[in-house]
Amino acid sequence: MAIKASNQVDLLDMTDGYTVVLTNDNYTFLGTTTAVNGTQTTSTQVMALQGSETVPAKIGTITCPTGISAVSDGKTPMPTITITATSALTKTGSFTIPIIVNEGTVNEVTINKVFSYSIAFKGNQGIQGTSVKISSKSIQYVGSSSGTTTPTSGWQDTIPSVSAGNYLWTKTTVTYSDGTSTVSYSVARQGANGSSPTVSKTVTEYVQSTSGTTTPTSGWSTTPPTATAGQYIWTRVTVTYSDGKTAISYTVSKNGANGAKGDKGDKGETGAKGDDAIYMNITSSNGNVFKNTAIATTLTAHVYKGATELTSAAITALGTIKWYKDAGTTAVGTGQTFTVSAGDVTNKATYTAQLEGWYMAVKSSAILTLIRIDDGEDASIRSATAPSDTTKLWFDTTTQTLKRYDSSSGTWEIVNDYADDMNNMRQEISVEYNSAITQLKSSLTSLVEEMQTTTTNNTTSINSLSSQIIQNASSIQLVTNNVNSITDKLTGVATKEEISQWAKFESGVLKLGSSNSPFDVRLSNTELGFYENDKRIAYLSNQQLNISQAVVMKQINLGTFQIIYDEELGLLIL
Repeated sequence: MAIKASNQVDLLDMTDGYTVVLTNDNYTFLGTTTAVNGTQTTSTQVMALQGSETVPAKIGTITCPTGISAVSDGKTPMPTITITATSALTKTGSFTIPIIVNEGTVNEVTINKVFSYSIAFKGNQGIQGTSVKISSKSIQYVGSSSGTTTPTSGWQDTIPSVSAGNYLWTKTTVTYSDGTSTVSYSVARQGANGSSPTVSKTVTEYVQSTSGTTTPTSGWSTTPPTATAGQYIWTRVTVTYSDGKTAISYTVSKNGANGAKGDKGDKGETGAKGDDAIYMNITSSNGNVFKNTAIATTLTAHVYKGATELTSAAITALGTIKWYKDAGTTAVGTGQTFTVSAGDVTNKATYTAQLEGWYMAVKSSAILTLIRIDDGEDASIRSATAPSDTTKLWFDTTTQTLKRYDSSSGTWEIVNDYADDMNNMRQEISVEYNSAITQLKSSLTSLVEEMQTTTTNNTTSINSLSSQIIQNASSIQLVTNNVNSITDKLTGVATKEEISQWAKFESGVLKLGSSNSPFDVRLSNTELGFYENDKRIAYLSNQQLNISQAVVMKQINLGTFQIIYDEELGLLIL
């Protein structure tokens, strides 16, 4: 016979196995002598685990005996079951609770748990006992490898250390006044140390779906999708632990559809009449710009209601005018006028006048800026004799020349002496002028000779020659005038090198600006442009200014309107 005997054994890997726990798997109801006493309830909570991770659990249909019922609250992942017993229950028993784990997934499984119940029936009236008191009570402890066999030795008054997996027994002995005693035991197990895995990786993914109850199986992405009205956005978080296990959780949200257009709101209250608006301006008795330290001016705050300037009495009725300097918070003066004296302004100062009332901090305000400009030091000394100060240039009024002091030679030398250049230019012009005269003389001689040979025969030729003589005479005068003009213009002008450093004419465009500066101005027939590093940053053309960025510190005037920025009041439009 080929096979005489066989057997089979199943090996299970419980690492990721399911565990279902009832927080309460039995209960004793109080009873009468025959049944449950009235209606009584208890509850138990269901917790499902896959390995060490909590997974969703759902309660199936529970069938109970007569007199007892069990109802789930349907919550996930840990539902609670309420168990109710009535007086119709007359005997102890149990019922099965079907628990569905990971419903709707490939890992769905149903695990049955048994809930047991009993009735503590009321006993018959006992015989009259004697009254006793507790005389003493002692509690002792002992460790044991067994949780069922009561230890017979080793008991002690202090709690011993119990190894993981062993049991701690507790014995309570109560002695009564009649000499009797009772002994009760309780036992607890010292659990083994569990593992403590750490999180290795967390991945969050998203997908859009038309369902808010059915988990999507495809289309997941780490980038959140653009939500569509009425659609659901699912979020899946996958956590990977150091022991290789993973836990997946889901959340879902719905992007609501656009609601219907709301009803038109009520008409707002009518605003105050603009004619009664209160505004201010400031005038300076000596202007806004002062030379050196000669600052002496009186600032006056003018308050208007509509188009009418208010009197001092009317202003007093509204509040008090206070003056502030450079955005300060402490007033430097009060009243309709404020005097600024020398020393009050270093370079620039901004004065703000505010009309302040007791019931409103600021009713109106106005701002005025004063600027002080100091004279610069003279770059040269003008005199007919050499000055003692050799650190500056000397403009010799006798020769009308600008000189500098040469410390190596100890003499004053002319700065940019153009005399030799001008003499050379005059000589060149004279040579060209004499050459032109010689050529002109030769032409005239030829014309005269030609005129003499043709006078008797051709009057028209004579007139033509005469006209040419007149034109040539005009040319002579024009050359003379140009020579004189060039001579006059060359006197006292800068050198060619200096001019080329500040002005260039290229392709019909005049460029103005230092050759070593990134900024220049360019003028053509169509526009005036401002450039930085050959990039046009602003230009004037067709009666308008074009600029990419503009910074206006205080005020813009647009026709009859003013746009003013105030650091405390913000943007004002007047």
